[in-house]
Amino acid sequence: MIVLLLTAAPPADAAGLWPLSYSQRHDANGRPYPGAKAYFYDASTGDPIIVYREYSLATPHTNPVEADANGVFPGVYIDGSEDFYRFRVTTAFGSVLSDDAVIPNIGPSEGEGGGPPEPVEATALAKTGDIKARYGVGTHIGWLPCNGLTIGSSVSGANYASSDNEALFLFLWQADETLSVVGGRGVTAAADWGANKRLSLPDMRGRVLAGLDTMGNGVAGILPGLDAVGEITGDDSVLLTGGQIPQIDGFTSSDGLHGHSYRLNLQGGESSADGGGFMVDRVDGGPQLNYPAYTGTPDESLGHLIGGSGVHSHTVTVGSAVPSAVSRVQPTFGISFYIKL
Repeated sequence: MIVLLLTAAPPADAAGLWPLSYSQRHDANGRPYPGAKAYFYDASTGDPIIVYREYSLATPHTNPVEADANGVFPGVYIDGSEDFYRFRVTTAFGSVLSDDAVIPNIGPSEGEGGGPPEPVEATALAKTGDIKARYGVGTHIGWLPCNGLTIGSSVSGANYASSDNEALFLFLWQADETLSVVGGRGVTAAADWGANKRLSLPDMRGRVLAGLDTMGNGVAGILPGLDAVGEITGDDSVLLTGGQIPQIDGFTSSDGLHGHSYRLNLQGGESSADGGGFMVDRVDGGPQLNYPAYTGTPDESLGHLIGGSGVHSHTVTVGSAVPSAVSRVQPTFGISFYIKL
């Protein structure tokens, strides 16, 4: 019999114990299967995988792993990098006893208890540049706050200086050309990263997020000009122009003297030269009498009007001489925005 020995450097992931380790394989009458064999494969590819004698993954088993004379298998540990695996158990002569195609690799529990993390689809994970809202402030591992500070390499002198920032640096450099690069933008994002330059993070402090007016479709016309990632529009307040002030109806008053003319039919009287006070028509056919408006101190002289000032106007003031801006801030709830490294 030829035995193929597979060896490899053990990975750092925690190992899982094969469920049939230290168990006996026997028939329906309790008679053991001495020399039974267990074969191990990758669940997705069907390729043979390396299994180990101890939890540290220091010593590989042969594949297949053989049971002893009593049909008992030794401890078999599966590399934690194998989320799922397949095993097939046969007798020493090749008769199949069991064949399980997809077995989860269950290792030691983590954190507060429970089983190991289940495999997660790559599309369900956060990607570099993803934004999330968080009910809190401060640092968050794997994320940076969108506060306008700078990122760069570990020797860049940026507010957030780390080699972990490279993917986000390259992403933002390409995605938003309005983000400033200390020292100026170079030819490529990779060149600026290699030159240890600093790039500003998006600054979302005090801002409300809104969808682009296009977003791969035609122009919606709701927020004109908001067509590219990172563009900013709107103000928190505005000074109204004359055309934006609504019509105001009201009354005015004046403390100045003024008069109003009127007509009166009298039996007689004397004519006046020029006038603007009041006019009198004579019933006897005589000349019209015209009495000037009185502009001095009021008295009881006949034929006088009080405060005659001729054609004049009144000044009306609407609003304040020093106008204040009108607030346009909607009711808003404050949280923090973070971007994925």
